[in-house]
Amino acid sequence: MNEIVKYHKDFEKKLVLKNFTASELNFLMAICTKVRDKKEDEVIFTFEELKKLSKWVKTDNKSFIKSLQNTNKKLMALIFEMPNEEAEAGGVTQFVLFPTFDIFPASKILKVAVNTKFAYLLNNLSNNFNQYQLQEFASLKSVYSKLLYKELMLFKDTGYRIFKIEDFRKKLDIPEKYRMTNIKQKVLTPIEEDFKHIFSKFEIVKIKNGRDIAQIRFNFTYSNIKPVEVVEDTEKVVNKNIGPAGELEQYFKTTFPDVNYTIGHKEVLEKLLQNNSLEYVKQYLKDQWEYSQNDNNVLNKLAYFSSLILGEKSVLKDYLPADYEEKKAEERNRNQKGVNTLFSLKDLAEKDITDYEVRKNITPEQIEQQVLLKVDVTEEEYNKIKQDWINKQKEETSNSDLKVLEMIFNASQSKKYNVIVPENELNKKLKEMQEVAESLKKLEKEIEKMQKETIKINEETSELKKELKKFTEEDIDPALLVSKSGKKLTGNARQVKIEKILSELNK
Repeated sequence: MNEIVKYHKDFEKKLVLKNFTASELNFLMAICTKVRDKKEDEVIFTFEELKKLSKWVKTDNKSFIKSLQNTNKKLMALIFEMPNEEAEAGGVTQFVLFPTFDIFPASKILKVAVNTKFAYLLNNLSNNFNQYQLQEFASLKSVYSKLLYKELMLFKDTGYRIFKIEDFRKKLDIPEKYRMTNIKQKVLTPIEEDFKHIFSKFEIVKIKNGRDIAQIRFNFTYSNIKPVEVVEDTEKVVNKNIGPAGELEQYFKTTFPDVNYTIGHKEVLEKLLQNNSLEYVKQYLKDQWEYSQNDNNVLNKLAYFSSLILGEKSVLKDYLPADYEEKKAEERNRNQKGVNTLFSLKDLAEKDITDYEVRKNITPEQIEQQVLLKVDVTEEEYNKIKQDWINKQKEETSNSDLKVLEMIFNASQSKKYNVIVPENELNKKLKEMQEVAESLKKLEKEIEKMQKETIKINEETSELKKELKKFTEEDIDPALLVSKSGKKLTGNARQVKIEKILSELNK
């Protein structure tokens, strides 16, 4: 569904979005999408509907609800202020756009109360509005990209936007501590990466005033805006020109927007497409994502999901899709000639030992065991404990795969131990460090002594040079001891001239 978000320009002027995350901005845009054409004072969303609009990819409702709550807290902090009928005397009206958010976890719905008095900020469809394609907005990974996108769309007809550097910082809510090097690395570079897929042309020009950057200009060409039409919610936008690889890349970026899509991901997915259908690869990605999100033992879920793809691994699911056999039959028919040179998802799943397989080998007692206190051991002791445990497992079980046993040990036993440096080795290192420190002190003293001696030598040399340069009256050329008229100087005038010349010569 390709939703269009429409704004009255007053909304842009009065709304400053500070400290919003990318997901929270997606929620705000999704809510505005549905509110725009409604006249009611309350709008109802199902969780499923809101997740689709905002491209929410996590499967648990707990984090979804938490993000909704955070979004509302930040919206409630945005107090709008407008002059009222007593404006000349300083009269103002203050309000919030959405007075209440009612979240119903069991019913899986969200009720949003709309301030109907000021609903025109979102709903007015006169010539004074801007259009944002919600899917395009939601696909942007960086918060800075989203905020700049909103600003640039105000100037889409001119194709450029100039900010004073102070205004640019404010509009994009850039931390004050950021220098230009930080802004380039953390703001502009992600923006350039995001906008490759939005604008056919995008250029950043820094305008200097002396050595400092005073303004920043964005040149862009936006050709994706289509005439506004009344469309049904079931409308789908299909790009028929990008092919399976392009469609898969687009699917990855829009379905998992918080995962950094790299060349490595692209190569692995294209390799998968060689021997599997597009829908099957999408299902593979979905399975890996759901596994990563639902496994409580995985701390960094985004990184783990990414590593599964880049490492060409596949978690072993306890279930298969309803059309699994149908899909596999389709692939076998399509790939009979290439089966010896290309790999399938089944090969991918069986080619490597995964974390899921390791956990299946750990007994419930091992998983449930709570390690309350770590034992301090040396590296040598730790390696011996590990080897003894592996040897015992080999005797008591039929599992003799060293790699699997090591991974089971790391998952179930390693947290019991804290590898430390032995006290004698620690003392030895401390002693070595002290010796180095003492050597440095001695070296500093020697350098200081040499510096003093150098100064003394320079002073003596200077005095010696002065003595060597000492001129007398005999060294003066007689031709210099004459007046301007050419007469030979005598008496006091001659003496003054001699002293002046000697003073210059003996400097």
